[in-house]
Amino acid sequence: EIRGHVRLEGEPIAGVTVTLERYTSRSGGRPTALERIRSDADGSYRFEGLAAEAYSLQAVTTEAVPPPAATLFVRDEDVLHDIDLAAGRAIFGSVIDAATELPIEGATIEVVASAEDRRSTVTDAEGNYRIEAIDSEVNGGGTSNTFLRLIAHAPTHGLEYQWIPVRPSDVDAERFDFRLRRCVAVWGTLRFVGRAKPPEDTEVVVTVRRPHGPPLGMDHLRRIGRVESTGAFVVEGVPADLPTLFVQNGASNSHEPQASLDVRADGWRMPALLLPTIKDDGNGLDVGEIVVRQSASIRGRVVDVSGDPHAGALVYALAQGAWLPDTPSSQRAHTIRTFESTVTDDLGRFRLPEFPAGSVDLNVSVPGGAGARAGVKLELTPGEDRSDVELVLGDGAALEGRVVTERGEPVGGAIVMILGEGAVETRADGSFRAFGLSAGPYEVWGYPSDGVKRSGAPLLRATVKDVPADTRDLEIVLPAGTKVEGRVLRANGDPASGVSLGFETDEIAGGFTAKTSERGEFEAVVPAGITLDVHLRAIDGLIEPWMEEMNPLVASYDPASGPLVLRIP
Repeated sequence: EIRGHVRLEGEPIAGVTVTLERYTSRSGGRPTALERIRSDADGSYRFEGLAAEAYSLQAVTTEAVPPPAATLFVRDEDVLHDIDLAAGRAIFGSVIDAATELPIEGATIEVVASAEDRRSTVTDAEGNYRIEAIDSEVNGGGTSNTFLRLIAHAPTHGLEYQWIPVRPSDVDAERFDFRLRRCVAVWGTLRFVGRAKPPEDTEVVVTVRRPHGPPLGMDHLRRIGRVESTGAFVVEGVPADLPTLFVQNGASNSHEPQASLDVRADGWRMPALLLPTIKDDGNGLDVGEIVVRQSASIRGRVVDVSGDPHAGALVYALAQGAWLPDTPSSQRAHTIRTFESTVTDDLGRFRLPEFPAGSVDLNVSVPGGAGARAGVKLELTPGEDRSDVELVLGDGAALEGRVVTERGEPVGGAIVMILGEGAVETRADGSFRAFGLSAGPYEVWGYPSDGVKRSGAPLLRATVKDVPADTRDLEIVLPAGTKVEGRVLRANGDPASGVSLGFETDEIAGGFTAKTSERGEFEAVVPAGITLDVHLRAIDGLIEPWMEEMNPLVASYDPASGPLVLRIP
């Protein structure tokens, strides 16, 4: 037998679920649950008739904090094991509508220690919630916590979260309130070319990308709409006024679109319609008439240079998304593209059905094979079954050259990025060679690595465009620059980590960026002899409306005047 008592702060507790599992090491897979029982009125529990082996014992209750799972070894006698629970900490508060100040009933509140370890409840008619027995010291896996994430969301509203610090065990309860922004509707009319009514299986989906930061990263909220026989549709529950996701991509820093609208039916497909930020003005977003055309299909073969079929190659197709006509140019970053993929069979054959008509980038790659790639651009007409596509895997094109300073000195350890192809590092003499490339031409970036930045004079990135394939003498000259450095602090003096800063000037489009470390420190290299406006771009990838009111943080800053100390809320 394994038997014992379950106690809460020394007193027996009934109704606690105790689970017995066959012990499995972490590398051996998930444990197998053998039996579950509940503790009796006196807190006792008992598992009988056990074989001599190792077991894992875990208590589960929403009323107290259990210890981590215990590993017990049964040999030739009973095992006595008491389970001591802790009271834990309560988290409570209210959830209200940010615009009306009215309570939100049925909102979900989640306490998240990790992607797998989360507790939840819902708000009552007054918008109030309470979650008992939050572990203030360790999560369910026995790992120490520094912060917990508290998330609130509702079907009619968007999502908000707060980081809540771990408290000592003598903190009984804390209040955390939420103000949620209302969701809105997206609507319009579908017109299927050549049809009076939409097909019965027509589906309209709005997908919203929501960045949460670590440990949860990003998820995709999907809302499916209603489609009438007239073609009118409405998609409800789309979050409004979400912070825009800031994407750092070299010189192409952009505000990434948050949402896309897709229309699908059997035999019909349109490219993703990219949606701008939707304002909570009570009206939602009218996307107008959407013209849907018959989908196309792509069939073909992947072969090597000798004509032999290549099995197991990844074939993928990309189509550009479409924007609403009145979308601001600052948001037109084509980061959402319709994507479909497949793998070739034993005869090298592939098929991609139900793909939107129009311009398509078709590519093939073989995992682990340098040079094993090919690509072609297709123009597909509605309803077309393109069956003559042959992709030939060859050795690929090559690119060779040197990275030097303005004085002709070689830059060893520099990074050479061929956009869409990959990156290589220069040798000690500044030379580089990249192979296995597509047909080109390429846009090539050369920039100093972190090691180069630490060891030498500050250097700027250089860009060379329209470089032909198989160029053997490409020279990339890195201009000299000057450093901008400093710290970003919170209002209370604590360092602000994860802060993205922009250094903008009228002379250079796009400006320069930096991001603060855990100590709030930042460093960037900018051209010498210019002044800059310093802007707050994002914190942990998120942009909130209040940030714009603070910009610029500093106007006409001269890097020669010394380090910056910036303060934010």
